[in-house]
Amino acid sequence: MKVPVRLKDDPILESILEIRYEPSIPDDAVLGVVYSQMRSDFDPPQQLPVVNIPADIRRSDPNFRYMPLYTFSRDNFFFRLGPRVLVFSHVAPYAGWNGWAAFISMVIEMIGNTGFITGVNRIGLRYINFFESTHLFTDGNIRITLAEKQISREATTIRTEIPDGDFVKVLKVANQATVTASADKTPRNGSLIDIDCVNVAAMSQGSFLSNYQQTIATAHEKEKELFFSVIEGSILDSRRPEY
Repeated sequence: MKVPVRLKDDPILESILEIRYEPSIPDDAVLGVVYSQMRSDFDPPQQLPVVNIPADIRRSDPNFRYMPLYTFSRDNFFFRLGPRVLVFSHVAPYAGWNGWAAFISMVIEMIGNTGFITGVNRIGLRYINFFESTHLFTDGNIRITLAEKQISREATTIRTEIPDGDFVKVLKVANQATVTASADKTPRNGSLIDIDCVNVAAMSQGSFLSNYQQTIATAHEKEKELFFSVIEGSILDSRRPEY
């Protein structure tokens, strides 16, 4: 199918980029090294609750090993830092790929040459989309049959992993999902499409700094192709696509 450039009525709740890395310095030194490069452009970071968990537990427990400890913010863009992870987040309203990618590049260029990263072992670009008052299994391009009965409007969640070259696309879809609007806290019901496009190829620091923009751009294109194939039909048409 022909992939739109964008949707005039975009359904994006949040986009997240996670970069897992191996550090060259002690865990408690990472914040100081990073903030020394960012202080002219960002306010001091805020601590996240996980910082109160003892460092030995955070290092040894896989549930905490790649969790960020501090967050920096600029408008609706966020950068979260941990001793083994960089997490970038952009919440609605979406600024478009160029604006989102520019924020990511700005931060990485600020901190990338400090030498605290020895290598990268995972890059994942994720988009979370919500379609209010929509039944994805009837209006979209997904069909699920159970015991010869088609699932249509029942509350249903599916997850699948789709290999695609050097990437794995993790697709999660939920029908009858409920989200809460950030502005007025009003619950909304509809369908959720969550796509995480992951590259787990190991990269040295030099390789990462030379290739991260292309890797992220490729992940973005693969995410878009899958997303638009899922909503192809009436859902896509209702969102005023631009080609």
